Amino acid sequence: MGKQDYVVGLEPGNCVPIGRKAAREKGNLVLLKPGAVKDVQIEIGILNSWEEIQWFKDYVSRLIRDSKR
Repeated sequence: MGKQDYVVGLEPGNCVPIGRKAAREKGNLVLLKPGAVKDVQIEIGILNSWEEIQWFKDYVSRLIRDSKR
């Protein structure tokens, strides 16, 4: 890799990414049994403006806040 080369990795999860300890304490840690399968859908999009970026940041902040309740 050289200057200005970027890599992104995507890994679907089976619960909200607040950490195992926090999820366990809130009672929403999801554990899959060996061999279990969970189907997920991933939507990839492009944010074209600062307004869209701010909207998405606010959206994610609300999701995180709501997951901590």
